[in-house]
Amino acid sequence: NIFWNPSFINGQKSWAIVENGDGSGSNGTSAGFVTGMGGMNVGAFFGRPVAHGGQAIDVVVGGDMGVKWGVGLTQTLSQTNSNKASTTTLKAGVQVADFEPFASFDVKNTANGTDNATNTTVGTRYHYGEWTPYAAYNTSKAVGATDSDNKWGLGLGRNAKMGEVSMDYALSYWHTDAGYSVPLNLVLSADA
Repeated sequence: NIFWNPSFINGQKSWAIVENGDGSGSNGTSAGFVTGMGGMNVGAFFGRPVAHGGQAIDVVVGGDMGVKWGVGLTQTLSQTNSNKASTTTLKAGVQVADFEPFASFDVKNTANGTDNATNTTVGTRYHYGEWTPYAAYNTSKAVGATDSDNKWGLGLGRNAKMGEVSMDYALSYWHTDAGYSVPLNLVLSADA
């Protein structure tokens, strides 16, 4: 999706959406749009729920100059009594020769008035017919921590068409400093 790899904005048509949540801090109303502007696609999404009860504002720009590219800027804000945090994240991605590499880096990550938390993610997907192997690596360091938290994962997904229905499934292995998980994802979709 465009929040992981901003280059995917190039495959989207013009759209707008408004989602009405329950009014709580992390599940409130959100809205967004994508539209073409000259030879580029531009999108913005406001109020997207993120971890720790926060909300994000995302701005994404992408184009196709023989290589599909995209850049994004995300600003998150979490206002709780115990933690007034904000994060500014720069994201970039491309689609070239069946590879889809992406990266994100926290330009500014503030919690409780301290500017020293870090978070960096890099990864790629590769299309091999219906199959899509992928890998990602994330390193983060909490405010006040001396050690980084490192996560990495490998997976294999497949997209299969069954008449009018598309089935996507993936099996992956994700390792963290605290242990590992082996998620299985399954999605069925069809055009209305």
